[in-house]
Amino acid sequence: MFKISHVLAIGSVLSILATSVACAQVPHIEGDWKMSIIGENNLSPTYTLIQKGNALTGTFRAPMGDLPLTGTITKDNKVNFSAKAGGMNLKFAGTVDGKTMKGVADLPMKGRKNWTATK
Repeated sequence: MFKISHVLAIGSVLSILATSVACAQVPHIEGDWKMSIIGENNLSPTYTLIQKGNALTGTFRAPMGDLPLTGTITKDNKVNFSAKAGGMNLKFAGTVDGKTMKGVADLPMKGRKNWTATK
């Protein structure tokens, strides 16, 4: 019984440490970002991200107004987020490198567009 409890305690500690290390590797991207959508000179939205672990929420500020945003960030720097505007879904996928992001957006009526963002 003494040995089993030690094994269980050590296993629990290792599990907690592994979870902490995995969570620590998710990039911290919370804050205000300015986006440029390539080929769309009049589209330079900004967005504010709130981050809890790998979950993202926030506000996407675009010509059609302020839109709620939801998404995720992975430990390998992949970011995905979306916002709804009048029944249309704006989708963004990309990668994070410090204070910059870049990727591809799927925009209704505009198609697929490359984008960059800076913090």
